[in-house]
Amino acid sequence: MPGDRLSLRAWAGAPYRSKQRELRQAICERVERIEIGEDFADNAEAARDGFPNAAAMRDWFRVHHSLPFVGDRISWR
Repeated sequence: MPGDRLSLRAWAGAPYRSKQRELRQAICERVERIEIGEDFADNAEAARDGFPNAAAMRDWFRVHHSLPFVGDRISWR
C-alpha cells in the first residue's frame, strides 16, 4: 500500500534454493493494476517497464506467465 516500507530483494543464487539479499529499502508510492492481453499495445507503458515496445512486453508475458496476465505494478521512491 502507498506509504508502506518495501524491502527489495534478489536471490543470491538459484531461485527458491538460495538466500535472498536485500538490494535496498524504499517507500511504496503507488500500486496499479496491470492487464496484458493479446491486444496490449501501450508502448509508453512497455518502455516504463524496460521493454523496447509493447509487442516485446506482450511476448515476454505470453512466454513467462501466459495471457491474459493480470497483476499489480508497484512503484517506489
